[in-house]
Amino acid sequence: MMSTLPLMVAAEEFVAIYHADAKLCADQADWECVVRLQASDAPQRVTIAVRNGRVRALSAGTDTANLIVTAPLQILLDILQLRLNPNQPYIFGELTVSGQEADFMRVDFVASTLCARARLPRAGTNRR
Repeated sequence: MMSTLPLMVAAEEFVAIYHADAKLCADQADWECVVRLQASDAPQRVTIAVRNGRVRALSAGTDTANLIVTAPLQILLDILQLRLNPNQPYIFGELTVSGQEADFMRVDFVASTLCARARLPRAGTNRR
């Protein structure tokens, strides 16, 4: 059953887009991490368990995480919906991270890559 909490819904959609990119998933095959996204202004959080580069579990719980990403709910939604590159809110202090830098770099790489690809014109369309 799919969730109705906006952060969980956005995370489910992000995971589907990520898993659809076989090369990006394969490039992360050596990565294992538990990431918690938590809204700083709303009682919403999502824990994402990654094993062998693939998301194996999503939950709304407070599971132990290797990496904790905190930001206002709208910023987390915008990142997960590929409308905002995570670097911008991080640079301006709107998004904070607690955990290993290597894990953050992976999360940043995946989100930034998917965000950049979402902005590319689709085949057969003209961008003016």
